[in-house]
Amino acid sequence: MARKISSLLFLYLITCLPVLRAGNGTTGPVDEVVILFPGAPSPTSDKCLIRFYLPESDPNSSIRILSKDSTLIKEINLNGEFGVNSLPINVSDWNAGIYLYQLFYKGEAKKTLSFEVKH
Repeated sequence: MARKISSLLFLYLITCLPVLRAGNGTTGPVDEVVILFPGAPSPTSDKCLIRFYLPESDPNSSIRILSKDSTLIKEINLNGEFGVNSLPINVSDWNAGIYLYQLFYKGEAKKTLSFEVKH
């Protein structure tokens, strides 16, 4: 049931993106909306899927994965991807714990979320 609700919410968001309010009370295209979805599954022991939405291509966009103490574990260049994308991360050889992941787009961190690795 929860998966069906999140799928419907996701479809609604993608459908509405072009006409969301821009924050100043006007409507129109929102070209800076980025979405970072929760890693799934969490907790995980072998793979974590990170999904994101970018409105347009940015050759410098990336996902940075950090340990709980903010040490950089991995940086993945998104190679100018845009739209809805998925990024599988193999975590089977990582230590158990909480990891943060950040979406960098147009030179700044847009969103930070976390996932848990358990063995």
